[in-house]
Amino acid sequence: MKTVRTNIGAIPFWLLGMGLSILFWALQIPTIGTALLLFTVMIGTWVELEQRGFSLFKSALAGLSSALAVAVGATYLVTRKNPAVWQDKLMASIDAVIARVSKVDLVLAQSLKADELMLQIPSVVVIVFVIAAAMVAIFDKPILQWSGHTTRNQERLTDFKLPDFFIWLLIAAVFFAFWEGSNKLLSTVSINVLNVLTVCFFFQGLAVLCRYFQVFSVGYFWRVIWIAIFTFQLFLVLSFVGVADYWFDFRKKLMKKSSELKKKSISE
Repeated sequence: MKTVRTNIGAIPFWLLGMGLSILFWALQIPTIGTALLLFTVMIGTWVELEQRGFSLFKSALAGLSSALAVAVGATYLVTRKNPAVWQDKLMASIDAVIARVSKVDLVLAQSLKADELMLQIPSVVVIVFVIAAAMVAIFDKPILQWSGHTTRNQERLTDFKLPDFFIWLLIAAVFFAFWEGSNKLLSTVSINVLNVLTVCFFFQGLAVLCRYFQVFSVGYFWRVIWIAIFTFQLFLVLSFVGVADYWFDFRKKLMKKSSELKKKSISE
């Protein structure tokens, strides 16, 4: 969608996004219609700010925040009259998911509790948008180049690093999520924040991994293999790497190693 917005301009993009959303609502497919609306808001805000000179991170964060604000507002308007009814529907949906999981992994299903999962839905929604924003950032430049266009933003994704205060937010979230003296509200908020930050630090860890690939000239085939392994099997490992990067600055060390390798190759 970011490529579409860049190619057709602001007004046509907003009209197209809103029009398609209304069309899917009229066809009684509200899930797709709502998703299109939220992504239109996110991408529209993101590209607008990026074209005004804001950084990739700030533009993406603003777009993400705008979409979440619309989602929260829309949810409130829809559910405010009969919140209990919507809560029952949501609980029934979660029970159905747990029932499906039980067919695959009974032990895992028995450890899942519908009421606890429902309290973590806010973080699930945020994570979906974070992943979507990350996918847009990763594939935007290759798609633009393939379509014969260029992007003004020359920031490298391998330089991606969360602001320093995120590490302290993570520490606070871990503490209050597992502290026995924490009340229910504080614990729930902390768990949701922890879920989101785990994903955010995963992408910082992924940036470190990709910089390693560049420094040591790892082939594209093996890059794909290793990224798939870390994403689907060792997700928390990359999240830990992203957290540790705050103290150890792995990419600085990798760049130093890269300079040493270049000097060595020249001398030989």
